[in-house]
Amino acid sequence: MTLHLLVHRNTVRIAYRKLLLWFFSILLPVGILSVSNDLFHFGTLLHGSDFPFSQFFFLAVNVFVVVLCTKMLLRTDPTSKGSGLSQDFGYSERERDILPLILEGLSNEEIGERLFISPHTVKNHVTSIFRKAGVLNRFELLKRTTSPS
Repeated sequence: MTLHLLVHRNTVRIAYRKLLLWFFSILLPVGILSVSNDLFHFGTLLHGSDFPFSQFFFLAVNVFVVVLCTKMLLRTDPTSKGSGLSQDFGYSERERDILPLILEGLSNEEIGERLFISPHTVKNHVTSIFRKAGVLNRFELLKRTTSPS
């Protein structure tokens, strides 16, 4: 089982991220709805019938916040199909393994530890990724990955 997980760690990581995305897309609206409901009741307790907002106002704010949060979660997922980097630039399989780790902010040494390769090998792959993406550093790569095309 452990060997299977090590061999397919990239697939497991992608599945885990998708699970977290769905979990937060359900948990976030429930939490926000609960907090806004509490705010409404607290406001009516303080101001009585003079409280200027209704529960529908808080519901509209909740919907807006949930939509924004969901869009942000989907946009910043480096494994999503929308990033396009892994398909557009002809990355090798190992470079596709390294790209999400770069976008997580890991150093070459940390990436090497995760993938069981040397930091020098990681450096070579990172240089190749930069060249293929047409960027000079990790910041530009992150910017290019997360910016809408």
